[in-house]
Amino acid sequence: MPSSRRSFEARVGLVAMRRFDRDRVLDRLAAAGGIDLPLVEALAEHVAAFHAAAERRPDRGGIAAMAFVVDTNDRALADAAPVLDRAATLALTAATRAALDAVGPLLERRRREGFVRLGHGDLHLGNICLLDGEPRLFDALEFDERLTCLDTVYDIAFLIDGHDFSASDKATILATLIEKCRNRGIDAQRSSMDEPEIKQRAEAEWDTLALEIGNLPPFKARFAAMRDLYTSLPW
Repeated sequence: MPSSRRSFEARVGLVAMRRFDRDRVLDRLAAAGGIDLPLVEALAEHVAAFHAAAERRPDRGGIAAMAFVVDTNDRALADAAPVLDRAATLALTAATRAALDAVGPLLERRRREGFVRLGHGDLHLGNICLLDGEPRLFDALEFDERLTCLDTVYDIAFLIDGHDFSASDKATILATLIEKCRNRGIDAQRSSMDEPEIKQRAEAEWDTLALEIGNLPPFKARFAAMRDLYTSLPW
């Protein structure tokens, strides 16, 4: 009689891992003042190439993905009710949902246009290393697509959000700014951001950008933040 047992081909997955120097991870380099403009430019190009090659996932992202985050946060806040005032956390959730309603059309448009991709999900300096002198991403959140299939702008925002510029960073920014301005015949000064024409031109460009991509944060607040950074440079 023929055997009723099925034969299976055994396959074993093998991962070849390469150890790298922990001091070459970018969070440690940043703490030591070791991130310069060429490295920033190389990292920007690497992240852009990573996102360009990433699989498009229009089935993820958009309003639904952010609503999931809001609901998850609200459940966590409810569980913390003995410590956190529930009325206050409900108000926070309501405000968050209102903000999501406001930007929802933009999120949906970006999803339809292909900006939701299989990304990294945890893209901060502690998950980027220098390998053979080039930046390389590692330790993506591959175990849950809800965390990795996201708008590419979230990866970028997570990478740069809350970055405090060191004295060395500001010196590099100023030197680059002055060089770029000279190449365009512009004499940049510490007081330049206080010139009415500069603000008027920036506001006009902001309005044009809003027409192209949709909702933007208030111009005055963003301009004030940029002016504060500009005037804090070591002129």
